[in-house]
Amino acid sequence: MRLTSTLLRRLVVKTISGEVLGKIKSWEIDTDDQMIVQYVVSSSPIRGRKFLIHRGQIKSFSETEIIVDDSVVRDAKPPRRHIVPKSETGLPTTAL
Repeated sequence: MRLTSTLLRRLVVKTISGEVLGKIKSWEIDTDDQMIVQYVVSSSPIRGRKFLIHRGQIKSFSETEIIVDDSVVRDAKPPRRHIVPKSETGLPTTAL
């Protein structure tokens, strides 16, 4: 089966267990082999979770969906840390 980039972006990406990850946002190509190596899947067009899916994690393609392993890699930002300022006594101060 051959898919255009437009049709590829419309495919729903699901895990084997049935969890919907989203749709393909973009992909990376190995120029030496001229093959897609990795897909970037987003759960929402705006600020959704992103997943990096290697072509080896894909179990099946159809005209409407792609089934992938349950162990996909999430392209996550590091969690934000809340820093509480300490007073001179070493005890946390109250934030205003």
